[in-house]
Formats: sequence, structure tokens, C-alpha cells
Amino acid sequence: MSKVIVVTGANGAQGSAITQLFVQRGYQVRAVTRSGAGPINGVSYAAADLSDADALARAADGADAVVFTSPLDHRPGARERMAEAVVTAAGRAGVRRLVLDTAVPVFDGYESPVSAVPRRVREIILGGSIPAVVLQPTVYMDNLRADWALPTIARDAVFAYPLPPETRASWISHRTLGEYAVAAVESAAAAGHVFDIGGATAITGLEIAELLSAQAGRTVAYTPIPLDKFAAGLNQAFGAPAGDDIADLYRYAANNPAALVRNPEGAEVLGVSPESFTDFVARHEWSSPGV
Repeated sequence: MSKVIVVTGANGAQGSAITQLFVQRGYQVRAVTRSGAGPINGVSYAAADLSDADALARAADGADAVVFTSPLDHRPGARERMAEAVVTAAGRAGVRRLVLDTAVPVFDGYESPVSAVPRRVREIILGGSIPAVVLQPTVYMDNLRADWALPTIARDAVFAYPLPPETRASWISHRTLGEYAVAAVESAAAAGHVFDIGGATAITGLEIAELLSAQAGRTVAYTPIPLDKFAAGLNQAFGAPAGDDIADLYRYAANNPAALVRNPEGAEVLGVSPESFTDFVARHEWSSPGV
């Protein structure tokens, strides 16, 4: 019988990718969502609020591991309460491994909430009774597929992003995140460790635009989004201070050029070969805003 893995946030972009990778690797996946429903075939769904330890414990009953993606909930204390509930539930259910996906990069020493909150979540997870692994991703290649990015690429041949043109980042795909999550469950040596994970190489916005140009067969220009404009747009879409917090992440990266650069050898114990940006671009269509 295959192992049972509980994945939280399975209807989100990151949780969905993690869920799909576990399914592909032959695991039984129990996906936790607010509604208790979701679209992925071969997955059983359980309804639970991430701050409800009792509901989470029921969802994790009989499972071997829990993979917890910390949601980008900007209410004061919300993510810490969720982490505490997950730790409590995992302990009650007796799972053997707890994996945290911080969902955003974590900058030690940076006191903005965008980094300070994930650090507190990390410490709660590592401080529990269940052997835990922490995955701290960089920025996502899949952001280019978002509603606020893809139409501009497809319609206007402009890749707009809130980073300076020459800033390098080890962009990671959701697919690679899923591979790291599987490895974090399977690797005995990973327990108790924190891994800064990213793509195969660090690449600039200008270089990404060149990759998009080659794939689309026309010139795609790179345009940095002013951080104030970026924050205002996210605040309008998701409510303040979501935009302000996320803009702070990119502000830190702009002022610290190596902040989003990762050395793949830092996570070599997990045995994952990250997807390159070249391969990511090649497996997607960039000419239609709706694809």
C-alpha cells in the first residue's frame, strides 16, 4: 500500500503542484481545502480550516506525512496560529514527517512582516514534536502565467515585473517545488533542516525576456514595475497590507542583489534537479493571454 500524504492548500497554485507530484509518484494524497473539494483526479479531499487543530487532526489521521504550505494571510498572527494548529494536529495524528513550504523567500535579519512572519512560522514548525523539513523557495517562474503578467506578455510583448532589469534570481517553478516536497518527505537525512530552494541558475529579467522572445518568435521587452504601483495594485486586488508586504520582498531583493540567488548544492541532499527557465518557457504557450 502506498503512503498517505496530507497536503494543505491543495486548491492553490503551490499546493496543487505539490499534490500532483505526489500523485504522480504513486502516493495516496489527502488534500485539505476549505470546501473539502477539488479538481485533481485520484485525490481524496478533506474539509478543514488551517487554524482548526481538531479538524486538521482528523484529516491527518492515518497519514505518514503532512505538507503544509503557509498561506499568504496578512492578518496579524494568522499564519503563526495556523502553524501552531498544524503542529498540534500532526502530533495528535502521529505522522512521521512534517514539511513546511514557506511559500515566499525568507531573509534572515530582515524585519519586514514579509520575512519576519515566515521566520516565526518556521520556528513553530521546527519546534514541534514531529521531525520537520522547511522549504524556503525563491520567486516563481509560474508568476509569468498569472493574470497580471501573461496578458501583457502575449498582447503587448512586454514582460513586466517588480525587479530591476539586471537583478539575478534563481527562479523556481511550481513543478520543481513539488519535486522538493516529495524529496523532503522521502529523505531521512533532511529532517530538522531548512533548505533555501531555487532554480538551476540565477537569471535576470532581461535574460528572461530573451527566452520569451525566442519562444514567441518576436521581441519581448522587459519593463520593471515601480514598487509603489505594484503594491497599490495588489492592495486593490487582495486588500492592504498584502501589496505593501509583497512589495517589501522585492524592495529587499532590489537593494540586496544576491538575496534571490541560490546555490543548488545547498539542497543537494534532496537530490532534485531543478527545472531551468529555458525548459519552463518551452513547455508553455506565450502568444495567447488565456493559455
